[in-house]
Amino acid sequence: MITFIQTSDVSKYRPLIDRSSLSLKAYCEKFGHAYECFYGIKRGAKPWHASLNRIPILKSYTQAGYDGWVVYVDADAYIADLSFDIGAYLAERSQYALIAAPSGLTPPRWWDINAGVFAINLGHDKARELVDLWFEKFMAPPLDVLSAEAVWGDVIDDQAILHEALNAVDGFEDVLLRDEGVFNWNARFIRQVVRDAAPMWLRIERIEQAVSQSLAAAGIDASGVPQASGGNREEANEEFVEAIYKVMFGRHPDPGGRLSSLAALRSGERTYRDDLNSCMESPEFKDRLPQLLKRILTEEERHALAAALA
Repeated sequence: MITFIQTSDVSKYRPLIDRSSLSLKAYCEKFGHAYECFYGIKRGAKPWHASLNRIPILKSYTQAGYDGWVVYVDADAYIADLSFDIGAYLAERSQYALIAAPSGLTPPRWWDINAGVFAINLGHDKARELVDLWFEKFMAPPLDVLSAEAVWGDVIDDQAILHEALNAVDGFEDVLLRDEGVFNWNARFIRQVVRDAAPMWLRIERIEQAVSQSLAAAGIDASGVPQASGGNREEANEEFVEAIYKVMFGRHPDPGGRLSSLAALRSGERTYRDDLNSCMESPEFKDRLPQLLKRILTEEERHALAAALA
């Protein structure tokens, strides 16, 4: 048995899964696989804590005695090729406990995999042991500490604790298959548009277009794929303006500056790069620059920089 699972919060990442899930649902219907999607947060309070949901979901599968394959797919990943037979692929690799793509970091390490898309064989002893250890690490921080997390990964980085669990299971390297040809950013079967690749609104548009193309290529009506609205881009613009003022000036944008920047970004008169350059050239930033450098550079480095600029 093969089950595909996805999860997201109910608001911030919901637009991604509203689009990507259409490719998974169509694929599962075509091949007769199960599909589960959970909206919400099982433990925590912030939107990004929904990425942790996969851990208790997998734990619930092992507790229920499920012994088939689970293919986990992040909200920002979609099926690019609906003709690929994952059932045949996995049947030929039943000796493995986990199949995933390498993270791409160098130097490559056997356990350094991307946790955004993977297939785990819950009929394998090593896979069930891995899930148990991953779950223990997920439950370790007190709930109030996790809920107060200000930045993603400060309390729990789900991929990092997976890597820790992989290293803790004796002999897991022998039952891990790293296959970037099937699950990866440009893989044949499942592709992911990661957060570092683009702002949220552009990721939504890219997934929307890609899902429409994959459905159409399979002869499936793609008219039901949601169309991105200007609201996604406006939200991204607001986040950018708030962030750039905070980083460059150490304050929130004044009402006039906020409205001016948003209007220029909305009309296309200015780009993010234009706004960044404008902030860097402003008298306010130049006055604040020595303070920023003092925080970042050592005294020796500051003297060297001052000499170079003299």
